[in-house]
Amino acid sequence: MLVRLKKNYEFARVFRHGKRRGGKHISLHYRRNRVGCNRVGFTTVKHFGNAVQRNRMRRLMREALRDLAPSLLSGYDIILMGQKSEEAIGFQDVREDLLRILRKEKLLADPEAVEKDENSAD
Repeated sequence: MLVRLKKNYEFARVFRHGKRRGGKHISLHYRRNRVGCNRVGFTTVKHFGNAVQRNRMRRLMREALRDLAPSLLSGYDIILMGQKSEEAIGFQDVREDLLRILRKEKLLADPEAVEKDENSAD
């Protein structure tokens, strides 16, 4: 189950005390929590673009995380931040970037299951 991070102090706590891993289109900030479930926040960098572009990027990140949520380890506060890119970004780009970052940070409970899902979708 994913619970949303909404308050400024919740975001600040993750940014201040958490770890960061950057990708091509998104960066991941995360921190262990004591709640037992994942709490997630979505944002974009300050100069990402206009409101339409920022909202689209947040929608793409939400959907990519929703797709990968069953294989995530639980007990983390996670913030996904959209990065400015010169090229057009689609759902598959964001999902692949997020998957690569989650693998590097070892936040997936069963990475092999995600690979099986990818192969069956092709």
